Amino acid sequence: LLIGGGDVEQDLVPADLYVVDDDSLRPTAFPNRARRRHAAVRLASGEVLVAGGEIYSGGLTPTNEAELYVPAIESFVLLDDLFHARQGGGGLLRDDGEAVIVGGAEAASAELGWPWKSLASVDIFDPVQAGWLSPNTFALSLTFGRNDVQVLQDMGVTVVVGGIHHVGVLANGVPGAIPTFFIERLVPVDDL
Repeated sequence: LLIGGGDVEQDLVPADLYVVDDDSLRPTAFPNRARRRHAAVRLASGEVLVAGGEIYSGGLTPTNEAELYVPAIESFVLLDDLFHARQGGGGLLRDDGEAVIVGGAEAASAELGWPWKSLASVDIFDPVQAGWLSPNTFALSLTFGRNDVQVLQDMGVTVVVGGIHHVGVLANGVPGAIPTFFIERLVPVDDL
């Protein structure tokens, strides 16, 4: 499933499906929202969770909107919103079947002095309940806020790799960002 990207200020475009059997692309359903820099996670059911990203709403801004692509009916279904608006977050299907959306950046207010704030927060989608787990029910987060991350899992261990940490606006007015070069393991507090 290829969804989003491009100029989100323009009209919606349909998502595309890559068909492995005949090595072709074909259009499928229209998403509910034009977005880019979102996280997408293929669930065990074959459905695809599309969460967060950058949208146009009177200007470019991160969103907490989420939707689910259902291949059986080739349609997108709106879901409840993420707890955190984020763009550039990473996503992963964990071994327990839950989808993790981690990191990303949110828009900061002008008085804070920078255009973006990197996030350390995590949102977890439970496909059984078809909803987001309350942040009060788990204690996963990054120790260092960052966006444009990669999320990997090996033998039950979820790790977040790389990313960018936004540090404010430089003297020349350019947003400052520090690349991150470390790997961080997501560990529930109960496991510490």
